[in-house]
Amino acid sequence: MARQWERMIESKAGIILVAEENGQVVGFLVFRWWFGWNGWLEVIAVREERRGKGVGTRLMRALIERAREMGYRKICFAVGLGEAPISFYEKLGAQRFGELPEESGTLTLYHIPVK
Repeated sequence: MARQWERMIESKAGIILVAEENGQVVGFLVFRWWFGWNGWLEVIAVREERRGKGVGTRLMRALIERAREMGYRKICFAVGLGEAPISFYEKLGAQRFGELPEESGTLTLYHIPVK
């Protein structure tokens, strides 16, 4: 997976944002083109001890701004059972648009409009 992200950076095929505090990485996200003027949020991760302190929100707001500048219309993503609470994404304007069956359960599909 890491090599895939390295290639994405090298080819400028996506956006990778990193949050740092006191010289240490405390979070990051990976976003790529999906189809049309929509993008796909591959992953967002925040160190456990920094969760609930605004790191993820700052990363997502920076992504929304960057995606807007690049002409994207939506940031799409999937949430499975046991993953980040959807309330995190809903405060950023996330809207449900479908489901995707998986071997491990159902993924719920969401998008955040980029205005």
